[in-house]
Amino acid sequence: MDHDTAPAARPATLAGWGLGLAVAAFVATALANVAWGWAGTAGALYSVGTLILVVSLILLVVTQLQLSRVHGGLGKAAAIGLGISALGALLSFVSWAVVLWATVLGVGTLVFGAALLRRGRVPRAPARALTFAMPAASALAWAGAVLSGGDDRSVASTVAEVLVGVALLVLAWGLVGVGRWMASAETERPAAMTGGTRGTAYR
Repeated sequence: MDHDTAPAARPATLAGWGLGLAVAAFVATALANVAWGWAGTAGALYSVGTLILVVSLILLVVTQLQLSRVHGGLGKAAAIGLGISALGALLSFVSWAVVLWATVLGVGTLVFGAALLRRGRVPRAPARALTFAMPAASALAWAGAVLSGGDDRSVASTVAEVLVGVALLVLAWGLVGVGRWMASAETERPAAMTGGTRGTAYR
């Protein structure tokens, strides 16, 4: 089986590409809103972007669960982080409330990612993206909210939204990298998943 389509890698890979599409949809929403107003095209693009965002973040949580299983468990802290991430993913359905869902998801990915980084099996660059991208997005969203004084059309708010989009793209890159690692022939399942036999690769 092609490593890029290995079953274990699909949630991470789909989440990564999905986040990229969600960012593209929100950029298109902003452009359509400027050109034709909110009604019609802009509103439809926003709905599509929100749906893709929610599905992608749910797949991020599925990826966290798979990573935990690959490692034979990452401990209680990682389990708590996974639960917080799941809550953040569900909250992203209210996609305009970036400060809310980005903060919750940022806490979840940071707690989970800290446990993941300690194990050192996943390549460090994508693991760090998985760990720190959402906390960065959360900080940027908070900065934008504070500096803009609640004005969604201010320069500070616009800059913050752009930087949050960049942070999401970094997370997307990390997810695709994790997917490739999970699909590689060198990634072994823990003994608990192979009936006590190690050396079975994710394929």
